[in-house]
Amino acid sequence: MALREALVNHGGSDEVAVFLTSLDEKSLGLDVLARLWNQRIYSIQSWRIVRDLFAVDEIDARLDHQGWMADALLQAQPKEGFPPIPGQVLTADFAWQLLLRLYLGFDQRQVDAIELARWAKDASSVETYLTAPMEFRKSLPDWIALSAGDVGRIMLMALEEGHGKELLPLGLVCQVIFDASASGEAELATAAARLEERFLGGSSLKPEVGRGWGAAVSSVMEAELAKRELHATHAFQRRAEEILADIKADAFVAASPILPKGFERRLDAVASTIVRAISAKAGKKTLENLEGAAQFALDHRMAGVKPNRADSLKMAVRLVRWLEGSREHHVADSFPEAVEHYFSDSGFVDWARARIWDGDSNPELSKAYAKLANKVDEAREEENRRFGQLIAQWSTHAAPSTTVLWIEELLDRVVAPLAKDRPALLLVLDGMSVAVFRELLQDLHSQGWVELGHGEVGERKPVVAALPTRTEISRASLLCGQLTSGNSAKEKEGFKKHEGLRSISSAKFPPILYHKAELTESGGRGLSQEVRSQIAGTERRVIGVVINTVDDYLAKGGQFKESWTSETIVPLSQVLDAARESNRTVIITSDHGHVLERDLEYRAHEQSQERSRPVVGDPDDEEVIITGPRVWPEGERLIAPWSEKIRYATKKYGYHGGVSPQEVVVPLAVLHSGTQTTPEDWTETTSAWPAWWDKMEPEQPKPAAKKSKANKRVDSEPSAPNLFSGVEESLEESLKADGWIAALLLSEVYQEQKSMGARVALDDAKVRSFLVALDARGGKMTRAGLAKALEAPRMRFPGMLAALRRILNVDGFPILEVDENSDMVELDKKLLTTQFELKGPF
Repeated sequence: MALREALVNHGGSDEVAVFLTSLDEKSLGLDVLARLWNQRIYSIQSWRIVRDLFAVDEIDARLDHQGWMADALLQAQPKEGFPPIPGQVLTADFAWQLLLRLYLGFDQRQVDAIELARWAKDASSVETYLTAPMEFRKSLPDWIALSAGDVGRIMLMALEEGHGKELLPLGLVCQVIFDASASGEAELATAAARLEERFLGGSSLKPEVGRGWGAAVSSVMEAELAKRELHATHAFQRRAEEILADIKADAFVAASPILPKGFERRLDAVASTIVRAISAKAGKKTLENLEGAAQFALDHRMAGVKPNRADSLKMAVRLVRWLEGSREHHVADSFPEAVEHYFSDSGFVDWARARIWDGDSNPELSKAYAKLANKVDEAREEENRRFGQLIAQWSTHAAPSTTVLWIEELLDRVVAPLAKDRPALLLVLDGMSVAVFRELLQDLHSQGWVELGHGEVGERKPVVAALPTRTEISRASLLCGQLTSGNSAKEKEGFKKHEGLRSISSAKFPPILYHKAELTESGGRGLSQEVRSQIAGTERRVIGVVINTVDDYLAKGGQFKESWTSETIVPLSQVLDAARESNRTVIITSDHGHVLERDLEYRAHEQSQERSRPVVGDPDDEEVIITGPRVWPEGERLIAPWSEKIRYATKKYGYHGGVSPQEVVVPLAVLHSGTQTTPEDWTETTSAWPAWWDKMEPEQPKPAAKKSKANKRVDSEPSAPNLFSGVEESLEESLKADGWIAALLLSEVYQEQKSMGARVALDDAKVRSFLVALDARGGKMTRAGLAKALEAPRMRFPGMLAALRRILNVDGFPILEVDENSDMVELDKKLLTTQFELKGPF
């Protein structure tokens, strides 16, 4: 009736009238139709309108039966109109891309399972989804499945069941209940059924789909953890742990590489294995089990979030390895031999046990660390006892040695000869023990400083402090070049007037020594301009710097775990930067070491120092009498403890003055920046780490190297020492032997990558040696194992590995990856063959 009325009112008008109605022709009646254009109703064709708005000639046939989508696109039209479409065809891909942006906020052309998981991380995204048209939500699973597979379909199913905010926790749960290594567990099958019933409306979840869900969520969570966005992951992790408990799968949480509780369960397993490994009946098999359990824990992503805990775990395994290999501990026959052994072996033990002393937040692991520390303490005390016996015998005559240096000899035998070749910097870190030195040296290697050894074999000699091992005696003896005692003023004068140093210095620029008060600007802000300019310049041949950070820490150390690096030892980093500018040779040493406060027994004695006392009565069992030509003042007799368990002074964080190897053995390293030639009679050294420090891969038979017909090296570097032997064959011939490696080296993509590396790129021979070593181990090795296999100096190896990654990781693809927590280098051979366009099979 309304339409008839409108027609009557319009009668006789010259204007065109358009009427919109939801009625069909039969409902309107013939009298109405007779008055309409061509006596019919014209249906509105949304796709025709869409085609006009997009200015296209065709619509993708896959959209013909998606009438709702045309209306949705019309609603999505921006004020400025739709953008032009290349090819004059509105494809289903383009239409879906517009709608995904409209309703869900996606900008990607395709949405895979990872993108879907990343989208679900934001709770507002889930709420937006629930407001989308029902037709869109019904059609979305089929479309998402084209790019995200059944994983995307099942994730959307959880959304529809009202669990959108739990998409990420559920993915983390799937990693546990569908763990491939536990696929036969009946309890996990039951847990999976509970998950299907409670979160998927009873729909079946296939194991491979569950694993895919878990992998997608894991990828997103790992990215957040890598960025240290812990607040963004904590809620998801906690909810996942709640769900696992709810579906009664909590017992299997160790399978999760993401959940904190999984990390703690892995640490529980390590703790129990440590206890078994240090028992009297433990053997090689138990040690192998510990290696596996520790690696499993280090593979967990929370190990990267808690690097100090991961470092302590590595140290604990090393100590167990040391105990297992040292049931019959080394017994030195002479004092120099005992000094050498401590410098090259037991000093590493002291570094490691300092890292586990404070325990762990995991109660079981903390108990295991305590038991391990006690075992190591017992073994080290036996070594200390033998050291005390030997130093007491040796000190009476102090015969010269060819294998160790006395601290008063350093200026004449090390500093002056090096400074004659080029400007030198003597760095004295007061109180630095061998343990602290080893940690610091590791940091310096990572910064490109290269260690040097004397002679062709790269000999490195430890140093023996003056006795007693007190600063005013041993440091003064070092800096004056003779046994003496005194304060900083005497040290400065003695250093300046030292005959050996003066002989290689100009009269205008004599040797100069800087102490603590002179190193920093007023207010303690940064290295002083004078010190910096002197070190960075080349006029002054010899400069000495005394840094007191370690000694200050021993006096005032609080409740925190120290970390000895060039950044934490102020102002060491700035001093080294200045030395690098002038290409100075750097000699790092100490005046004495120290023992830490670890429940030391206090024994009161009159006129005693921290760890030495006058000879009154007989020495106790933990003490020895020392006297002789290297005890100052000359002719002095005193009692000092060889044990690390007693003190005579008020409680501090650390002490020195005794005759334990921790106090007597002084570390020494000669370094250069690696950008200049080595000094005369010195050479770059290879690894000095003891065999038990790193887990080495089992020996593999090495393929015999074939000689090339041309008998030439590939891209050899005549000026550099050959660290990669066995590569004297042409690439064409090696193609037959190496297959994919030679094909890689001949590929165009490889040549482009090398050219991008320019000056810092590795030569082909070194690249090939890296790849041969990795391929022989299935593409996966520890960094230490790889460095050893290549016979590469440890301090140069990080730079080599970085250069190789720059070549292989085309466009940022992770072809060669390094896991910092597990210390593993892993090569993705399949990805490599794809990115370098290699034609196989290989």
